[in-house]
Amino acid sequence: MFIDLSKLQSNLAGIGMLTTVGLSSNVYVIGLKSLTLVDSGVGNRDNLLAPQFERTDLRLKDVHQVILTHVHHDHTGGLREVHDHSTPTVFVQEADAVYLRVPKLVRLKGGEEIITELGSLSVLHTPGHSAGSLCLYDPRRQVLFSGDTAFPDGGFGRTDGDSGSSLDMINSLKKLAQLKVQVLLPGHGEPVTEGAEQSLSLSLHEAEEYFRD
Repeated sequence: MFIDLSKLQSNLAGIGMLTTVGLSSNVYVIGLKSLTLVDSGVGNRDNLLAPQFERTDLRLKDVHQVILTHVHHDHTGGLREVHDHSTPTVFVQEADAVYLRVPKLVRLKGGEEIITELGSLSVLHTPGHSAGSLCLYDPRRQVLFSGDTAFPDGGFGRTDGDSGSSLDMINSLKKLAQLKVQVLLPGHGEPVTEGAEQSLSLSLHEAEEYFRD
C-alpha cells in the first residue's frame, strides 16, 4: 500500500512510503515527477513495486535515482524490478558498493549532498549495521531517513553481520542523536512523527547498555 506521508505531517508533502510484507525494507518515494527512491525492498512476489505504483499517479519509469541505505538484500532486491522500467542513478556508500552491480553507480563517502525534486539530502555515513550503512538528512524539514541504523522506540540495527560493528553503531547513533529531527523515517517500522529526537536518544542509550562490556 502507498502511504502519502503528508497525511501524517504537513512537512512530509511530496514523500510517500510503500509498505512491505515480511522481511523487506520500507521504500520511500520522494517527489512527484522526477522520483527518488530510498531503498527498493526485497523484490519478491509479495513486495513488487509496480502494483503499488499503479494505484497512484506515480510511475516506475519516472524513477530518476535510488539511494540505498546499505546493500542487504531486503533493501536492494527491488532494484531488478526498477531497472525493468528505468535506468536510475544508484547511490551507495563506497564500503558497500563492492557488493552491487548496476549500470549507473555512484559511490559515496559521506558528507555529499544529493539533489531531489524536493531539495537536497545530506549523506551521513553511519556504519555499524554494515560498514557502508548511511542515513539521509533533510535539515530544512528536519527529516531523517535512518535505514537500519535507528528504529522507532529506541531500536537499532543488528551488528553481527559480516561488516557490522557495535562500536561503530554506538558512534553512529551519537552522531544522529545530535541532529534536529522532527520526523524519523526508518528502514523498517512505522514513521516517527512525534518525539523523533527522544527516539534517537533512546536508541543510543539502548545500544550503549546492550554493548556494555
